[in-house]
Amino acid sequence: MHHRVCQLILCLLLLAPVACPAGEASWPQLLGPSRDCVSSETGLLKEWPENGPELLWTYSECGRGYASVSVVDGRVFTAGDVGDTLKVLALGLDGKLLWSSPNGRSWRGSTPGARATPTISDGLAYHMNAHARIAAFDTQSGKERWAVQLSERFPAQRITWGLAESVLVDDERVYSAPGCRNAALVALDKKTGETVWVCAELADRTSYSSPILVTHKGVRQIIALAQRSVVGVAADSGKLLWEHEHPSPYHQNSTTPVYHNGYVFVASGHQAGGRMLRINDDSSGVEELWFSKDIDNCHNGVLVLGNHLYGSGCRLYKKGFLCVELETGKTTWSHPPLGKVSIVYADGLLHGLDQLGNMSISRISPAGCETISTFSIEKESRDQVLAYPVVCGGRLYIRHAHNLFCYDIRARH
Repeated sequence: MHHRVCQLILCLLLLAPVACPAGEASWPQLLGPSRDCVSSETGLLKEWPENGPELLWTYSECGRGYASVSVVDGRVFTAGDVGDTLKVLALGLDGKLLWSSPNGRSWRGSTPGARATPTISDGLAYHMNAHARIAAFDTQSGKERWAVQLSERFPAQRITWGLAESVLVDDERVYSAPGCRNAALVALDKKTGETVWVCAELADRTSYSSPILVTHKGVRQIIALAQRSVVGVAADSGKLLWEHEHPSPYHQNSTTPVYHNGYVFVASGHQAGGRMLRINDDSSGVEELWFSKDIDNCHNGVLVLGNHLYGSGCRLYKKGFLCVELETGKTTWSHPPLGKVSIVYADGLLHGLDQLGNMSISRISPAGCETISTFSIEKESRDQVLAYPVVCGGRLYIRHAHNLFCYDIRARH
């Protein structure tokens, strides 16, 4: 009898879904660990039930906003506007609120709501509100460790839709592009908020994009998309290394730059188009390799797989999702049915969320796109669904307005 019980328990364990322990699953910032829309998750569903994967929980008091989530050490972080105040929040993996802390004023201008996603590093959650207030919060208690109003430290320049940048953090510094006069890009000490360096050579105004940190042939550099150009700035000194024009008709540069083996891709909507650059060996300049109006991605994320780019065309021109050759810019295919989607690539599948709240998984390759499953979230308002989906710890997180949805997408073996 005892032997049969042990066998039954063993069978149940073998049939149980495989998932990373909560402390190991990590999505510490916007677009993932490397800001490249790629998740390292495995063991996920390859097809969803007709009505979508199991909804584990919904948290309905996030506040208004378009912030996505970060997931670190079994905690889920996001931000939302509650009345006149922006709140940074931490939830447990059960969807229960752990803490909520203010970070200055909410955004009441055009398209109200919180913008930026918290960045988590070494026990602190870093966040910038739409008015250029950067604050660091203890991830366990929510206590504010320091805060800097950049628009007071440096002469500020206002932009139409408020600052939307999710700040970049490395081992020592917090990097931000607040677009202040003579301080278009700055680095702060991550422990104190004190100014480490200011890039005064860059005169361009800020955009709605978030920067990335790369190392090109030994040179660590911040690559940022400003309002009229894309730039490379030395991470250790703030020296402007290179700058290349990238204008857009409505100054809506929102997509995070993409870096791959010395190539830099940036894109903007409304037929501003996408352009591919190659950084010189010594990082003293860049060469433009191609420009295309096909992949005029607004803000939904661009993915590199092999020798191809995958991203959306602007919704105004109904191009849908596209595949483009990385080195030539030639459009391999476009797939209008998938539409314009915010993306994360996980376990061999593209997870895409469109602005109407339709979520899908698709197989993509240079040969084409095949959508496997779809479902729709329950929307409480007419606000567009703009937050990036997140796949972490066997779960799919989707944020819309005041709600955060958490789905179980682990495969059952």
